[in-house]
Amino acid sequence: MIFGDQGVLWKTIHRLGTDATVEIFKEAPEEGYSPRKIFLLPLSHLTTPSLRFGKPDRACGQQW
Repeated sequence: MIFGDQGVLWKTIHRLGTDATVEIFKEAPEEGYSPRKIFLLPLSHLTTPSLRFGKPDRACGQQW
């Protein structure tokens, strides 16, 4: 399970070239772990095209 930003997660999946799927949830899913499936609780809505991996960005530290 990942607690974070959906756009950043998709950008990371694309960069890694993996075939994982993402399922957004509001509560921890009862089904538990599933191979190649990532459970995401979105905590932010960042503008991902402007983000640079490995570089600090003020937007990433803001509270939503």
